[in-house]
Amino acid sequence: MANVSPNPARNEFFQQLKPCCVSISRIAIDPPKGVTAIRQLVDLTEELHGIISTQINRDASVFDDKLADYVFFPLSHVFRNQEGYPARLLEATLRCLTAITVHGWKGSISPQIVEQLVILLTFIVGGVPGQNDQHKSPEETTLEALRALTALITAAGSSAAAAASLVDAKTIPALGHGVTVVIDSVASGRTPEIQLESLRALQAVFGSIKDHAALATLLPGVVSALTKLLSMPAHEKTRVLAAAITTLRLVLVAVVGDMKTRAISRETAANSEADNQKVLSRPWLNATVAQIKLALASVMKLRNSKAHEVRDALADLSLTLLDECHTTLENCSSILVESATMLEPEEDAPSTLTTSLQDLATIHPELAEVIKVTVYNWLTALPRIMQSAEEEKKQAAIRNVLKGTELVTRLQLDSSTLSDAVSMALRDSVSSLLAGDGQKQVVQSVSSSLVPLSGKDLTRADSTAADYSLIVLGHESQITTRSELLRLISKVGSASQQVKLSLDMLDYSQELTDASQVSSLWLSFELVKAAFTRTSDVDDYLDLSSVTTESEDPETALRELYAFSVSLIDASMENTDVDWRLEAVALEVVAYAASRSREAFRPELIDVLYPEEVASCSTEQFTH
Repeated sequence: MANVSPNPARNEFFQQLKPCCVSISRIAIDPPKGVTAIRQLVDLTEELHGIISTQINRDASVFDDKLADYVFFPLSHVFRNQEGYPARLLEATLRCLTAITVHGWKGSISPQIVEQLVILLTFIVGGVPGQNDQHKSPEETTLEALRALTALITAAGSSAAAAASLVDAKTIPALGHGVTVVIDSVASGRTPEIQLESLRALQAVFGSIKDHAALATLLPGVVSALTKLLSMPAHEKTRVLAAAITTLRLVLVAVVGDMKTRAISRETAANSEADNQKVLSRPWLNATVAQIKLALASVMKLRNSKAHEVRDALADLSLTLLDECHTTLENCSSILVESATMLEPEEDAPSTLTTSLQDLATIHPELAEVIKVTVYNWLTALPRIMQSAEEEKKQAAIRNVLKGTELVTRLQLDSSTLSDAVSMALRDSVSSLLAGDGQKQVVQSVSSSLVPLSGKDLTRADSTAADYSLIVLGHESQITTRSELLRLISKVGSASQQVKLSLDMLDYSQELTDASQVSSLWLSFELVKAAFTRTSDVDDYLDLSSVTTESEDPETALRELYAFSVSLIDASMENTDVDWRLEAVALEVVAYAASRSREAFRPELIDVLYPEEVASCSTEQFTH
């Protein structure tokens, strides 16, 4: 009996439950008769829930399966006559049911009760199948029923017998209908709370049921519904989108995780033909992974979302599938690697991710090749994207390239092909930006803070870098894009690699003409400055001057860059058709070299700058 126990706390709890349970049974055992009786029943049920909640908060351990059975008996009378009762009573009864399931039955729940309640709760949420009932349960009633269903399936998962009963031949149709109803609740979007609880119910189903074949039959409908939901992000709340992505991750791992499909993957063609009638067969797996690839291609469009919850959920999805579905979803590795790289958190940004793509590439070496191909594709596409009128699109592309090249460096995947691709991408991207501005662009406005640079300024010991009107991406709307581009330049490779790239760009500048020549010279200059910054940071901790070769020394690159810049300035006095931007960059190089040389630059000063200042006919260059 529920009231026989040597535990005083349990006995006290039982004595508190007994009056309410007896009274509820007495009133609810027959259909409701009159408003007064129904009001009394509502009050008793809410009082019962209050008693249970108080005990759970005080000491939930005294609430066992026997007491849960005792409480469920009067509740069952309310459920049996639910259509004649108000929503408030049904909601209070459902709250009691959730409490006794979670804290009373737990893993000892009866399989028979599970079967009955799955059907009952499904009817409350979705109505009786086959009946054209226009009446829908109120939103709060639906929400409480979904909470009870989630608790029920979770508890069933803790009991082997109860979990098995869910996929029993006579119960599986009810389960299938229940999942369909839950999917409809996700898609209907009556309230975000209902959608979230429906998603939790789906997670409970795929987390509690151990029968792989049963889950496989449910997979197509669930993936289709989640994909449809995630393809319309503007219509959904951020938390619903994030929860749907999390649900998709759990569902896919539960059905097509490598541990689940290992035996199927080993099947030979002969075995597959013989087992065509089986749900879990090689043809089923091949068809399933093909459909999953299409679904993921749609879902991954959300990686451009501005909501960090959605981006974090997508990153978790990508990394989890690359790890736990590595073999099964090999056909999806490209899009998963691409997404994981794009969604990698910025430096110093808080992240909930415990495993990174770098970790997975170490565990699964074959991912390294996918990473290299992904980064190469981004590099080759960068110049085309730079021609776009959308600044945010340009900024995203630059950030992706930066993350990809940094990942390649950390994994030590550097190759001559990638190095050449980086060089070409930077040069052609800046050329595209310059070409878009026009070769003979006239500076529209110059900051009043800009003043002519005198020889005294160049050689003063306390002088700082001068300000110049911007040559590349100088429009106000392009400032963020320029910052992202300079950030990419400053972080691409090591200091020695930046020196090498700078010298390569200088070679291009000496061979090319028009915008390509300007872009190459500008990049060579920015790479030299970045290399000096990197070298200075390292020198603060270590003295590596003895192991740095001349070809890796930024001073060597600056000398060559300076010599070429001086030759350009000299040539501009004889050829007035020289692009003013080329002269402007050359002057910046000279000024930078002067700021580093300080007093030592004085012998060069008159030879370099005086003829230019006197003879230059380029208004734009002079104003710069």
